Amino acid sequence: MVDGVAARIFDPTTIFHPFGVPDPVLETQPEGVDTMESDPLDENEQQEQPRSSTSNRNNRPPRASRTNNEDTIMNDISQSIGQMAGSLKALKKKNWKEKLTEALDTLQGYSIEDMNTLYVTLRADRRLAEDFYMRTQSLREFFVDEFLAERRASRP
Repeated sequence: MVDGVAARIFDPTTIFHPFGVPDPVLETQPEGVDTMESDPLDENEQQEQPRSSTSNRNNRPPRASRTNNEDTIMNDISQSIGQMAGSLKALKKKNWKEKLTEALDTLQGYSIEDMNTLYVTLRADRRLAEDFYMRTQSLREFFVDEFLAERRASRP
């Protein structure tokens, strides 16, 4: 039985043979060429045209407009993703050192030497650092002014 199946699989005759019709593909194509990409059309068969109405074509925006629209959409999506990432980052619980650094970054108008002295002092004393960064901006500035005045007064 297996030999019979193998004989049918490798039989050189085609589906057209029992009807006495030669295979149109074999007659027009050289041997070994695969033409399975498209079926040959019958002479009576008309090639099917894509179905579209002229009103649909007229309602479509020009190609450039669609491209610009796609670019705008992609920019909106990327901005939204950036905002979500920023929000998630803000939700992350910060330790006291990170909070101290952020609070120090809000200060302006002080010399780098004064800011370094303040940073070193606050970094060494967590309680004092928390007292500093828990304040409002104006109270932070008051804290720094008082801190620097005390430092300068204690210098010989």
